[in-house]
Amino acid sequence: MNPEHEPISGLSVIIPTLNEATTIEACIGSLRSLACEIIVADGGSTDATTAIARALGAAVVNAPTGRGSQLAAGAQAASGRWFLFLHADTWLTASACSALADAVRTPGFSAATFRLRFDRQRILYRLYARLTRFDSIWTSFGDQGILIRHDLYTQIGGFDRWPLLEDVALLRRARRIATIHSLPGEVVTSSRRFERRGVVRQQLLNGMVLLRYLLGTPPETLAAFYDARRAVSRRAGIGIPPPAGARGALAHGWCVALLSGLVALHACGDGGNHGQPRIGSAPKAGARGAVDAEGVRQEESAPGADRVQKQAEAALLMEPGLGGVRVTSLGRGVLRLHGTVGAESERNAADRSVKRIRGVDSVVNDITVREAR
Repeated sequence: MNPEHEPISGLSVIIPTLNEATTIEACIGSLRSLACEIIVADGGSTDATTAIARALGAAVVNAPTGRGSQLAAGAQAASGRWFLFLHADTWLTASACSALADAVRTPGFSAATFRLRFDRQRILYRLYARLTRFDSIWTSFGDQGILIRHDLYTQIGGFDRWPLLEDVALLRRARRIATIHSLPGEVVTSSRRFERRGVVRQQLLNGMVLLRYLLGTPPETLAAFYDARRAVSRRAGIGIPPPAGARGALAHGWCVALLSGLVALHACGDGGNHGQPRIGSAPKAGARGAVDAEGVRQEESAPGADRVQKQAEAALLMEPGLGGVRVTSLGRGVLRLHGTVGAESERNAADRSVKRIRGVDSVVNDITVREAR
């Protein structure tokens, strides 16, 4: 298929920006053949980012600074059946455009990331890029581009308004009820942060932040930690000697071994999608449950999911005015609230009450408020 002649209807591309005047033109330019809706969610740029975006035909929405908040604002303004979340320093190749067009026309398809390629050639860059062919919490991130069906995005609660790791959290929730495909096309991303701070140091810092997140550290704390580490001089790094000579080779080898081990370990757990159906083929029922006509996996009820649902139901019964709220598990860690309450304050109280329960990662609040007579 020639992407130059294959516009994709119903596609909205959301690009978060903050002073990206040097990259936004290439990013938007790579989308030109798709004839899609392009929304730039700007977090307060002081350069020419928004002017360039508007000149290239993109709609610009303003949002609080922070990628999670910006992505959420962009999605709220988007009208497409499909969302593609794309970083401003990333652009689609012809193979990515072709794979994208195939994916959105495949029955049962609901979410994917692309394969990654860096704009500079290094052995470690090639290794990291190679790992993006496999979906897991350690290998799938926002710089690969996230393609997701609008209704699935809404079902899992959208992006958290976090300063970082919003991509990890979104994919983590989606992975519980749908297959995250790895599209065969490549996107190219900038290696600037690796070049500024050192390849090994940056990747180890990324790994430390992700590990602390999985251990329960709040995103705001992680953002402060990440910013403090970035402020440290390149030579000070994160406690690892500068990558030069034998010591540098040892650090590189240790980093590669660590990341490979983490990927292999996680692949043995429940964090990745393995044996994915090919794009263009019919979805299959998997060990975690059947797949419906829209490609969303209907998970079999697990003991942990039942426990969390019962705790949520008990918590709501103890709150005044919430006895009519019902709880449905959409998968491990994802709960749907539905029913009717008498006031918006009660609807918000139900949401807060359930989110306090350990094991709840996301709440889809479908509670309706009775109209006053």
